[in-house]
Amino acid sequence: PQATPDLPPGARTLRPESKSLTALEASHATEIARQVGARYLLRGATLRLGAEVFVKAEVIEVATGKVVAAQRITGLTEKNLTSKLEELAGLLRQDLEKVR
Repeated sequence: PQATPDLPPGARTLRPESKSLTALEASHATEIARQVGARYLLRGATLRLGAEVFVKAEVIEVATGKVVAAQRITGLTEKNLTSKLEELAGLLRQDLEKVR
């Protein structure tokens, strides 16, 4: 990834030709979460292959930096995007209930 001057500090483009696809470095995201008093930080990534989208999400405990929940879903399309993201949220919620 390359630093890009018109993006916020810590943000980097994953594909230099696309400034809309950025990632905030983990240390910066965790620091921001600490500053606002968050207990957890949600981090994720997407990958598009043709018409299909894959999503990975992790919930990080801000105080320890430990990943306390992680899930991925596949087979997202424009037609099922909402239901698949709701499914992902439900899976993460189940994981979080186990660690509380």
